[in-house]
Amino acid sequence: MSPTDAVARVLSHFVDFSGRASRSEYWWWTGALFLAYVLAGLLVIVEPTIGLLVSAILLFGAFIPNLAVTVRRLHDVGRTGWWLLLHFIPFGSLVILVFTLLDTERGTNHWGAPAVGSSYVDPRTWATVPAGPPPGWGQTPASASGAGVSPPQSITKVFTGPTTEAAEAAFRADLASAAASGYYPMGQRWDTSQPQPTLVVEYGPQGPVSA
Repeated sequence: MSPTDAVARVLSHFVDFSGRASRSEYWWWTGALFLAYVLAGLLVIVEPTIGLLVSAILLFGAFIPNLAVTVRRLHDVGRTGWWLLLHFIPFGSLVILVFTLLDTERGTNHWGAPAVGSSYVDPRTWATVPAGPPPGWGQTPASASGAGVSPPQSITKVFTGPTTEAAEAAFRADLASAAASGYYPMGQRWDTSQPQPTLVVEYGPQGPVSA
């Protein structure tokens, strides 16, 4: 994930405390925020009044996005956001720092699939299938939210959307009807060469596989 993509993703999910954030997303954002604070500090030296105003806006404006991305980074390594309370005890911040440096937890965890930008997005990750599927899937290509078929023994579908959440939602909506026809997701990956978030899922005519 590039620095601009990371900052844009954090700002577009500035009140999202429920998902996951990759290590690159978190640290590119942290670096950009640090640079912004440095520039604001220099502005205070040159123009104290304007500099203090900019610093205050930056401090309060970045608080919630920074908190949200930190919580999502903890989710990405399998920790709940309540671990942030360690900041209030001696050396607790060092523990949080170590957590933010950890690699992504592979596969889907309690907070969803690996986030865009993680090391386990392009390689295959494993999915689960919900119970009680309705009929009607078969080998028909998906609509606007997904398209594409491959040989009879396997089916590859592509799910796109304006955000990764939209692409994942299209995939989850397809799971039940796929299972009704005896097809299950064997693996999924993000196609980062596409202009929009694009999730490529391979279905196979056998039961789900665990990582």
